[in-house]
Amino acid sequence: GFLEQMNKILYSEKKYNELIRTSDSLLNLPSFFKNKSSVQNLFYLMGSAYEGLGENETSFFYYSKSDSMYKKNKYNKIQPRDRLLYVKLNRHFKSIDDKAGQIIYLNKLIDIDSILRINYQYFEPGMIKNFETPKLIANKERLIQSLEKKNSRTSMGLYGFMGALSISIIFLSYYISRQYVYKRRYETLVNGTQEQFETGAVLNSEVNHSRNEISSVIVEDILLHLEKFENKHKYLSLDINLHDLAKSFGTNPNYLSRVINLKMEKNLSQYINDLRIVYIMTALKRDRKLRKYSIKAIANEYGFKGADAFTRAFYKLNGIYPSFYLKQLNKEDR
Repeated sequence: GFLEQMNKILYSEKKYNELIRTSDSLLNLPSFFKNKSSVQNLFYLMGSAYEGLGENETSFFYYSKSDSMYKKNKYNKIQPRDRLLYVKLNRHFKSIDDKAGQIIYLNKLIDIDSILRINYQYFEPGMIKNFETPKLIANKERLIQSLEKKNSRTSMGLYGFMGALSISIIFLSYYISRQYVYKRRYETLVNGTQEQFETGAVLNSEVNHSRNEISSVIVEDILLHLEKFENKHKYLSLDINLHDLAKSFGTNPNYLSRVINLKMEKNLSQYINDLRIVYIMTALKRDRKLRKYSIKAIANEYGFKGADAFTRAFYKLNGIYPSFYLKQLNKEDR
């Protein structure tokens, strides 16, 4: 439908976060799952979007879900993207030096190439030239020989079976636990005390001065400035750097950096980002109108340089993505 075509356009324009949000909307439509080909394509595009964002673990998860939708016996529904999917899955197992996993997807590539050759009339003639079945078979044989040398007593069939079984269990466990973990993390966030939720990085004046080698007077002065900095929400400014902040505090960058590191166990950038995230979470919880903004607009409004930086910082602090957080807030308001 329209949203599916929009996803393809968003991917071609490298608007990955928008593609993910649009895909979430489709996944919330029960009727969408009636078309298995569309679902398979959606998972493939989501995997490609997360790959574009550098989220390789999540990308692998969605590629695997797309693979699970593939029906070998429905030859007439095989598309060129199926081959690209198996190339990417094979590349993933190669990157982690998992030879058994590589063999599984080399077998699938060989299988799908043979099907596409039979049905070549449905595709562009030039595409047939891209099939590299002999090279795939040769690569598969090299991997098999490597596994046999590593453990001569282990048969190739056992490797294939155990590899496939392990992957299936991982996929199933990951799928079930992922949403459960996100839900629990979300509940922990919103069910915390209001004071904890709003203050975020609460200042702790107990800094080990002996480790600092900074006088207690200087430490207390920096902590006081940091408290004012947080209370006035100055961390929402776009351009904040260590030198300028230290200058505004009347201290030097080295002292400021060391106090933040010892107090928060994080650097200045992480400290600022965490403060912004906590502020945004509070704002989203209170303001329904704000939730209608795009991730990019929210990021720019509260000091982040882009949607990607905001998404990474949000996940690093909370273990869930901002899109999931927004979705849960909106569900609770219905």
